[in-house]
Amino acid sequence: MHMRTSSLTARTFVYKLTVSVLAFAGSVLTARALGKAERGDFQLTTTIVLLGQTWMNGFATYQARGLAKQRDGRLALVQAANPPMLLLSLCAVCLLSVGLAALPGPLPTSVYWAAPALAFSALVGYSNSLLQGVSSLAWLNRINSAQPLGFLLLYALALASPGAHTHALLLTYAAWLASWAAAALIGLRAAYRQLGPGAWRWRPSRSHIRGLLRFGAWQSSANLVNYANYRADFWMVIALVGPSAASDYAISLTAGEVLLQVSTSLVQVVYQRLAGLDRADAVAVVETSSRHTLLAAGAAALCLAVVYPWFIPAVFGHRYEDAVLPALLLLPGLVAKAASNVIVQFPIHQLGHPRTAVWMNSLSLLTNLACCGLGIPVAGLPGAACASTLSYLLAYGVCVRWFGRVNQSNPRHLYWITAADIAPYLHLLQQVRKSSDPRS
Repeated sequence: MHMRTSSLTARTFVYKLTVSVLAFAGSVLTARALGKAERGDFQLTTTIVLLGQTWMNGFATYQARGLAKQRDGRLALVQAANPPMLLLSLCAVCLLSVGLAALPGPLPTSVYWAAPALAFSALVGYSNSLLQGVSSLAWLNRINSAQPLGFLLLYALALASPGAHTHALLLTYAAWLASWAAAALIGLRAAYRQLGPGAWRWRPSRSHIRGLLRFGAWQSSANLVNYANYRADFWMVIALVGPSAASDYAISLTAGEVLLQVSTSLVQVVYQRLAGLDRADAVAVVETSSRHTLLAAGAAALCLAVVYPWFIPAVFGHRYEDAVLPALLLLPGLVAKAASNVIVQFPIHQLGHPRTAVWMNSLSLLTNLACCGLGIPVAGLPGAACASTLSYLLAYGVCVRWFGRVNQSNPRHLYWITAADIAPYLHLLQQVRKSSDPRS
């Protein structure tokens, strides 16, 4: 990895880490302001929105890939994308509202906050895809920080108001929805400004819509299966143990999500090469990024394993001590999942074959569900964590084997870390030490 790429990745990771810290702080506030059952309901609602956003992002990816593969005609592409993407957001809201109403049995009233939040989150995803496609990394990092920062500020102000404890759940949802609305407006404005005058206009194109629906349907399926695989253990805990235990498990998941930011940071920096016209270069980028993801995420996991036993009870309260062991058991699996996420980008963005990602993630999902069904009744939350770790490790093995076969390359290049891989981090560490030394 070149020094410039290492520097960009480091800065992007700092932004991603900031997003994780902001989300973590918001999670701490909700854990302290809400009861366990209320927080479980809020977690369910946010999960519904993220599931819908994940589906919408499959269609948004088509725009990012198109912008990365062409330098001319970008304005026309975005103008053709605006009508279907904005209308799809409204359709998703309508489908979600009807789907929630049609489900048998009582649902918490709070889940109906998911419909309007989904519309705004879909627009955030669309603006992010436009910024990703033109490699506007600075603005992309800022927009990704907008929603969690907005929620944290609005929620803190709301909780400071008189009588807030009597309407804590209502204030939680109000601050959450407002933060998504603000992030959507800021994101679209930034993306259109980066693309130039007239980018906001609507110029429908039948050929663009056909390509969008064809690619987007498979990519959305791939995203949904990947998301379902990541949340399957949480849903199984709700179903088999209940919302109170699910609240503990949600803390375990939140604590480890920082590891996934390593892979998203790398992909964000190298996206233009990954989705570009040179396949050989894209293969080399994936191999290097996979190794660096394993290296950085593995080092981060070791650090988290040291601090979890005292950090989680100290921050969330001793009533969440049961979240410590599952969080530790999830770490090896999350390292593998972070690396898998890098490899899966190759068939999607380089080859334009998102269906490959569907079957890869489906295998991991089925393994996860089966192991959770066996492990949770016997071991509870640790059983769910072990099931997820096993499924993530299996998925990584499948991804490595597939990548080597389809590119006729040595699979070891994806995971065999060399001294050359470690050198950029040592260089950055030396630079940090030098800059912090008052004698320099």
